[in-house]
Amino acid sequence: MYISQDALHRALIDLENVQPFYGITFLVCKNYKLPIGNPVSFPISQLESDLLNRYYRPIPESIYFFRVFRPSDKNKFWLEPNYPSTGSQSNRTQKFGQAFNHPKKSDLWSWSKDYVKVLQDNLQNGKKIPLHSLAIWLYRDYDWDLAKLDASVLGNSFIQEFSINNAELDALFEYESNLPIEYMGSNLWSDERYSWGLLKNYFSIPVPTDSPIEQIRSLQKLHIENIGPAQEFDINFGKGLNIFTGDNGLGKTFILELIWWALTGTWTSDPIYPNQIESKFSGHSYKNPLISFELEGINGTPEYYQAYFSRLTNNWQRTEVSSATGLVIYARADGLFAVMDPSTPQSSPNNLEIKPIIFRKEDVWEGISSNKDDVLSSARGYSNRICNGLLVDWINWQQADDESFELLIKVLERLSPPDTGDLGKMSPGKPARIFRDSRLIPTVKHSYGEIPVLYASDGVKRVLALAYLIVWTWQEHKFNAATIQESPLKNLVFIIDEVEINLHPQWQRRILPALLEVFKDLDLELSVQFMVSSHSPIVLSSIENQFDEDKDKLYHLDIIENNHRRYAEVIIKDIDFEKRGTIDSWLTSQIFELKEPRGSLGSEDIISKAVKLQLEENISRDKVLRITQQLLELLPPHDKFWVRWRSFASRYDVEV
Repeated sequence: MYISQDALHRALIDLENVQPFYGITFLVCKNYKLPIGNPVSFPISQLESDLLNRYYRPIPESIYFFRVFRPSDKNKFWLEPNYPSTGSQSNRTQKFGQAFNHPKKSDLWSWSKDYVKVLQDNLQNGKKIPLHSLAIWLYRDYDWDLAKLDASVLGNSFIQEFSINNAELDALFEYESNLPIEYMGSNLWSDERYSWGLLKNYFSIPVPTDSPIEQIRSLQKLHIENIGPAQEFDINFGKGLNIFTGDNGLGKTFILELIWWALTGTWTSDPIYPNQIESKFSGHSYKNPLISFELEGINGTPEYYQAYFSRLTNNWQRTEVSSATGLVIYARADGLFAVMDPSTPQSSPNNLEIKPIIFRKEDVWEGISSNKDDVLSSARGYSNRICNGLLVDWINWQQADDESFELLIKVLERLSPPDTGDLGKMSPGKPARIFRDSRLIPTVKHSYGEIPVLYASDGVKRVLALAYLIVWTWQEHKFNAATIQESPLKNLVFIIDEVEINLHPQWQRRILPALLEVFKDLDLELSVQFMVSSHSPIVLSSIENQFDEDKDKLYHLDIIENNHRRYAEVIIKDIDFEKRGTIDSWLTSQIFELKEPRGSLGSEDIISKAVKLQLEENISRDKVLRITQQLLELLPPHDKFWVRWRSFASRYDVEV
């Protein structure tokens, strides 16, 4: 059993006003049995460093120590690594100097005879140290034996480890053998170790300046109220593939935008605003607009966030700001792309906010320059290129024949239509000039020749842009990570709206399985969470052999009537994924809801009438003949319904 998250939060609140001497120097002196009277060699600064490393360093990758005790400057949360020889040294030789025997400029130390009285007199505002709270902080990582847990275990462990004597216990500590009432009961213990991410959010603790890139693994949950087409949504995401289906206008794109916002804290264009407050006569039970979500941090622990809409500022306000982000790529259906890379260098050393890059449709091809107000740009007298764009990078990579070009070739081949299609595998051709453009333009090989990419079809252009942005994002991320001496991230979230847009049915059958595999070409260890929307039964059918129920999810947005509200209600269903074998079967599933897998509404209608006639009791030959004639007009000769109808019609002397 571990100290609970709630108990740790309470303990830190109790310890906030304690003088740091008692939680650092005093514990070192007691742990290493500093004598009373004659000074001995005692490397106190080094011993304090050891104690700080053991108990006050929650982020092992950082050299800074967490400032638990903050009687002054409550907003300063981190101690410098040299604190034992600077701030603490000053504290113990000045404020607490009379508690020690210590010849100047020596490593000789001992307690003075009346050290307890000196320490008691220096208690912050005369308030004693909350012993159980201090023990909770120190033992937060310890896995306790459930059989040995009782009300006194924390206090006794602390007293024994640090050799606290009765005089010290009475004079310095707020202590009872039993736990204080606020820690009694089940709130003290938990089956899980505490989460630094939750603690950091609870106290709004900034990351230390040398902290490594904090990254998210995945988005785990999303909850919304009074936003968009629904009164309320709850989504529990899979760690792998998440597919969103449903009719036009029910909110698939809306959900993908919220996913992007939850992961990055930004919108790709206009913010999503809450629904208008309805009249009390509408029967609508109004709820305040809310977005809450849960991220999985890199250590696997959940991090919770909420945001409320301020009608005063007309914007969403998060209750906590996440310092963690991750590598995210978002491909919208309208050709806009967005990329979030936490390793991207910022334009100003005073601006530590990580911002995404938003690519309008033309930016993907032509590139993006930095803002005119950029510090580096102003100093140099010209703008920086955030991205060169597909037209320039493709040519540069091809001419250099480097790793980026090799990767582009692999990704293009992976995302190409199947060999059975007319287009054939896509691969880079020889750069060419086009009329009224002085640049060399990349070309793509088709089965019928090499075509400048600017002349490609919309479907081909979208896949080319997708391939380029995937390669560019990964290559830029590796470069930026190396620049700040970090390893590339091992987790990525990929969001794509209407994955099948502009693609031939044969290509639709290939595109999503290809995307599920393409990131392995970047890094075999890269773990990707996919957020995908689709209208296509071909896309759903294409992943039947790859869908993993343990990590993948299928969601369907639907409409239900609600007698208590003015309008119908949009709901989201977590659907069990079933293999259906044929695309026809998907068309008639609860996802696409066709009565018959037919292209013509007329043929569907006449078959419904024919089936209804078969169920009637008094059937005349004229009725059967009339339906037969309509069937002959609308159904092809090979339609499977004829097998059923011929047998029925023959009983009424109607030949088909």
